[in-house]
Amino acid sequence: ALAAAIGVLAYWTYAQIPFEPLDRQTNPDTEENGREAWSDPIARQNFWRFCATSACWTFSLQLAAPFFAVYLVEELGASAGIVGALAALQNLTALPGQVLFGRWLDRRGIKWTFGLSGLLIPLLPWAWLLVSGPWGALPIRIGSGFLFAGYNLSNFNMLLAITPKVHKARHIALYRTIVQSLAAIAPLLGGLAVDRLGFASVFVISGAGRLLSMLLMMLGREVEY
Repeated sequence: ALAAAIGVLAYWTYAQIPFEPLDRQTNPDTEENGREAWSDPIARQNFWRFCATSACWTFSLQLAAPFFAVYLVEELGASAGIVGALAALQNLTALPGQVLFGRWLDRRGIKWTFGLSGLLIPLLPWAWLLVSGPWGALPIRIGSGFLFAGYNLSNFNMLLAITPKVHKARHIALYRTIVQSLAAIAPLLGGLAVDRLGFASVFVISGAGRLLSMLLMMLGREVEY
């Protein structure tokens, strides 16, 4: 009930933000300009590569993500209080992560910051295999909050950079549709895999998929950010 009340308040506050629709006659987002801006084959290739690698990343991520809390309770004996405390610490760690990665992004660029966080995140699911008690997951939760702050910040800026200025909303919507479709499928397959193969196998596969996705993204020679 408290979460619902805060959500309604947030929605009302967001609705108070003034917004003036663009004049269609002065808006460069036209069909003619859109086709001209999207005629570059490298630009199209970069966009579709970004969609494909992001889909692979999201699938690998969501294959295991819903089951870390389950693993904490069933395998490590964590209570609901411990699960909540670890989640809170993870979210708090994201705050300094936003600040530091924001500075690195301004100084070194999107691709460098994207790679730094993205190449370390695959280690997180593998680290779960070394945990023997519920509080042993604390370094993983802290690392997750910090690194995903950098990844999400870099991914958002890369999405803005990779999409054309015209019809940007359409391309972002297409990207989100592809990614969310994989995000819906992955937990279903992850649940079946956990039942048959166990948590360890799913965590290993998830980390390998994340690493492969990031390497494919970073090795794209035509992509410049």
